[in-house]
Amino acid sequence: DMMAYLVMMAPRLVEMRRVLKPTGTIYLHCDPTASHYLKLLMDAVFSPERFLNEIVWCYETGGRARSSFPRKHDIILRYARSSTTFFSAKNIALPRDFSTMHETVHTDDDGRRYQTNFKAGKTYRYYEDAGVLPNDWWTDIQALNPAAKERLGYPTQKPLTLLERIIGASSQPGDVVLDPFCGCGTAVDAAQQLERQWIGIDVTYIAVDLIRNRLVGRYGSE
Repeated sequence: DMMAYLVMMAPRLVEMRRVLKPTGTIYLHCDPTASHYLKLLMDAVFSPERFLNEIVWCYETGGRARSSFPRKHDIILRYARSSTTFFSAKNIALPRDFSTMHETVHTDDDGRRYQTNFKAGKTYRYYEDAGVLPNDWWTDIQALNPAAKERLGYPTQKPLTLLERIIGASSQPGDVVLDPFCGCGTAVDAAQQLERQWIGIDVTYIAVDLIRNRLVGRYGSE
């Protein structure tokens, strides 16, 4: 029941806001059936001014409907704790594709390739090695298919690359990543790999055992 779900989420979001540091960010993943309800709830807890992004995660994996448009995206709501949110563009930059722009490719004195663009009376340089930020719709990360090597059998498991992008964008090495619904532990696995501290919480012992085995298998120690 949606109302019961929102009643359950509300105090948890209040607590997440309380423990989030001033420069911190919260990402809330949901499917489109709940996103508009949760957006109102997040606005109430964090305030509309702290809304940063509605990220649309698009994918092609899974079955396809024949009597309707296939449902092939999830929503990730991104909110800040304050106006001084940490964000690292370089950590998540994608390779820049010069073929999408018609401008000539130049090379500067240091051998770096770039293109220029003229906007509002100013000339901008776009360097190839600087990359480009992902848009707020992500099509380059696919949901896990049944045969994926990282799949652990957990029904809501997310791809590791999805959590690496989120954690890389909004934290630095040594920062603490908290996942209060950590499931099979993809967020804590990504945090460990990116040299962040982490806290994972889940209500089931099955999830806790699965995460422990996952981390021991990957990193070799308790």
